[in-house]
Amino acid sequence: MAYSPSPELTAAVAEVERVFAGAPVDVRRPGGFPFRFDEADLELLSTPDAALPSNLAESAAASWWYWDDRLPDVIRRVLPDVARMLPHDKLFYPARMFRGVAHAVWQQWPEDEAAAVLRLLDAWWADTLRRPFRDVEVADVLDACAVATGSFGRWLDAWDRERTWAADLHLASVALCWTHESTIDLDACWADGREELDRWLAGAARERMAGVGAHPQLVWRLGLYALPEAERGSDAVSALYSELPYLDEWGGRWGQA
Repeated sequence: MAYSPSPELTAAVAEVERVFAGAPVDVRRPGGFPFRFDEADLELLSTPDAALPSNLAESAAASWWYWDDRLPDVIRRVLPDVARMLPHDKLFYPARMFRGVAHAVWQQWPEDEAAAVLRLLDAWWADTLRRPFRDVEVADVLDACAVATGSFGRWLDAWDRERTWAADLHLASVALCWTHESTIDLDACWADGREELDRWLAGAARERMAGVGAHPQLVWRLGLYALPEAERGSDAVSALYSELPYLDEWGGRWGQA
């Protein structure tokens, strides 16, 4: 069955298109690194409301260090194009793109602009949790939202509230990946962000997986996030890992064979 974005996401995209329609920006004047974008790219970016190729919209936003004081205007210019890409999983590196949005300090923009960005992020995340299968990993969307807002808290709270089979499946998938790899490779995992995520994994996420009948080994692995990171890789913990059977992500319901 073909996917249709949620009404909330559709409305959020339309709101971004409305609020940022006609956003002016002159990117042709000298500055930054002059050879990153060619003249055709700069001409398109300088033309309000001209449709942008997806790679140009994403690259312009991700190149936050390139635009100096023009960055907020560049982000406003590309946001409608980026918003239209979200329901269809067209971003290659969501966290890099939303790093540019964060550097534009969008929370300090005029109220209607900041509200439109937050509404888009909220709707994108909710839509992600409700779709069981995606081309973009749920961890990448979580990372992008956390990078954009500077915290995991809002997004983990929303995950806690979303009590659906799809949201459980996404949690099991990232838990299997992160606990098997023994690392969490997210742009948003700066020191405070990593502690925030670790507490959630060892607490609410662990309890949720236990409650839906996940494999006991997966539940045990999530509990390890209560330990300091150095202790998780200790010889004692490694020895326990070696005695456990391998958890196959596709081995039945959330790791159960």
